[in-house]
Amino acid sequence: MLAGELTMELDGVSHIVTSGSGIEIPPHARHQARNESTLDVRFLVVSSPSTRGDRIDLDEEQIIPAG
Repeated sequence: MLAGELTMELDGVSHIVTSGSGIEIPPHARHQARNESTLDVRFLVVSSPSTRGDRIDLDEEQIIPAG
């Protein structure tokens, strides 16, 4: 995390990722990133091996609200 605070939901558990820290997402793990703060968020995503073709985009009505 370069700046701000990000809520990362990983397999149903929420993790707060703050500036200067990170989180590892295992292959095929269900996850969602949310900015629940009022600040802008800047972060890097590094994937190895390539994640080409492994993403599923959800429509707005498919997203389950946190909480």
